[in-house]
Amino acid sequence: MNKLIVPILLLSLSAPFAGAYVWLQWEIRATKKEVKKQIQTGLAEKELVFLKLPKPVSETELRWEHAREFEYQGRMYDIVEAEILGDTFYCHCLLDHRETELKRQLSKLMGGAMDPDPQKKEQQTRLFEFQKTLYLGEDKTGDFPIALFEPRGLPQYCILYSSIPGHPATPPPEAS
Repeated sequence: MNKLIVPILLLSLSAPFAGAYVWLQWEIRATKKEVKKQIQTGLAEKELVFLKLPKPVSETELRWEHAREFEYQGRMYDIVEAEILGDTFYCHCLLDHRETELKRQLSKLMGGAMDPDPQKKEQQTRLFEFQKTLYLGEDKTGDFPIALFEPRGLPQYCILYSSIPGHPATPPPEAS
């Protein structure tokens, strides 16, 4: 019975995250199929976005999903028509608002791991550095945890719980 508790707890903690992740991936896939059908049936000129980028910019700032889809400045685009003339990339494409929003939600779900925001990255780095200063071990008897806290510039503090008895007295004392 005790061996089942840990897997059940882990499953119950990870199920909402995994479910949301699978749902978002499914929605992204459905959106891609929908957009592909729209492009195949034809789009009005007013629905398209025209991008004209220097070739070096198109090679460095476009994050390609595949040959007909890319991300640029945090937005997803599906290519309808594209060509390179000289050192310029010309592209008629459809700005995919739905997929852009789904990717944002997925990024948020993933804890901002894919978010290029430097302030968030710095905060995350500082948090990891702080967490490195904390340590959880066991005392010599193995009964109680020891918390070690080593803030920079301060001496190491060690909180020992070995003075607390490990097990209650049996039978418990009677109240008078």
